[in-house]
Amino acid sequence: MERQVFSFLLVVALLLPPSNIALGQDWAFKDVAVSDGIYAITENNTLVKLTKSLEPLWALELQRNAYIERLIPSNDGVLLLGGLLAKLDGNGTLLWAKNLSVEDAEPLPNGDIALLTDNVVGRISRNGRILWATKILPNGTNERTPRVEVRFVAPLREAILVVGTISLPDDPKSHLFLGTLSLNGSLLWAKVINTSYHDSPDTAHSMGNYALVAGVYGGGSDAPWIADYFALKVSPDGKIEWFNSYMCPKGENWDAFWTMRIQGAFCNGEVCAFDTTTGTFIINSEGEPLEYPNVSGKVAGIMNDSLVLLSKGTILTVPLRQNGETEKCYALKIHFRDEPVDVRAVPAEFKAPDLHLSVVKLGERSEPKKEDEKLDNPQETEPKGKNYYGIALTALALVGIALMVFRKTKR
Repeated sequence: MERQVFSFLLVVALLLPPSNIALGQDWAFKDVAVSDGIYAITENNTLVKLTKSLEPLWALELQRNAYIERLIPSNDGVLLLGGLLAKLDGNGTLLWAKNLSVEDAEPLPNGDIALLTDNVVGRISRNGRILWATKILPNGTNERTPRVEVRFVAPLREAILVVGTISLPDDPKSHLFLGTLSLNGSLLWAKVINTSYHDSPDTAHSMGNYALVAGVYGGGSDAPWIADYFALKVSPDGKIEWFNSYMCPKGENWDAFWTMRIQGAFCNGEVCAFDTTTGTFIINSEGEPLEYPNVSGKVAGIMNDSLVLLSKGTILTVPLRQNGETEKCYALKIHFRDEPVDVRAVPAEFKAPDLHLSVVKLGERSEPKKEDEKLDNPQETEPKGKNYYGIALTALALVGIALMVFRKTKR
C-alpha cells in the first residue's frame, strides 16, 4: 500500500505544471528583445519569454559554455548572437544553430536573415542554409585605397543596408559609409556621408520602407568635447531624407566623443526610441523629438504605448508621456556632403557549420487571455503570483487526501 501511495503522489507531482516552480524566481537579465513577446536572457544562459505584462510563459536553459551576447527579435521568435548564431521559435523550440561568431544580424521581411561577421555580409535562409556571402572592397592603389569597416546591417525594402565607417586618403577623420546589397548579394549603391567631423554609427534599424542610422559625431581626438548624437533616415535609392543632431539634457564631459554612445534602439515604423549614455529620447518618422523619459536602460521595444527597457538587469515598462525635460530636446539639421565612393562587392569564403546546442525547457504555462494584459491599467492585470498560489493549494489538498488514504490503510 505504501508503494501505491508513493505512486499516487508521484503522479500528482508530474501533473503539476513544472513552470510554476521554474518560472517563479527572480532573474537578472543581460539582454532583452521584443517581437511576439518579450525575450530575455540571464548571465547563466537561461532564456525566458514574457508576456506584455511581464508574466513568464516559458524558460529554457541553454548550453552553459555557449557564449550568447545579444538577442535579436525575429519574425517568428528570437535570434541568439555571440559566439554562435541560433534561431528559436515563439514556443522555445530550437530551429537551428550555427558555429559562427556574429557581430550583427537582422531578419529580412521574407524570414531570411542578413548577418555580419568580420566585415563579411551574408544571407542565411529561414531554415539555416547559407545562401551567399560577400565582402565590400574599396578600389584604389597602395596608400590611396580607402579603408571600409562594416558595423551594422538592416533591411531596406527589397535590399540589405550596410552601415559602417570609411577612412579616406589624406583625411584623418572617419566618415559614415552607407551602401545596399541586393538579396542576391550584388552592390546596388554606396556613398560616403561627410560631416567634416568624426562620425561613428552605433545602430541601424528598418523604419518601414526606410532605414534609420544613428550614432555620435564630433571632434574626435582633436576636440573630444565636441560631440552630439545624430540620426539619419535613408531611402532605398540612397537619398538622405533628413540628417539631424539632437540637443537633449546631458552632463558636461570633456571627452564626450569617446564616452557618449547609443546603447540600444528600437523602431516600429512610426517612432524610434534611443537609449544613450546620457538619457533616453524618442523621435517620430520625421526626426522630431517627441518624448524624453526620465529613465535609463537599454531600449528593447515599444509595446502598447509603453517603452520596454532593460535597466540594471531588470525589465521595466515605462508609459510614454511627455515630461518637462521634453521641452529641452530639439533637433538641428546637420550639414553634410554626400560623396560617391568607388567600391565593389566580391564573393567571400564563408563557413557556418551546424552546432549542437543543448536546450532544456525548465517549464512553461499557457498564454494568458488578452484581457489580462492591460499595460494601460495595471490594476486590472492579474497578480503575478496568483497562478502559483492556486496550484500550491491544489497540491497541498491532493497530498492531504493521499495521507488520509495512507493512514486508513495502516489501521
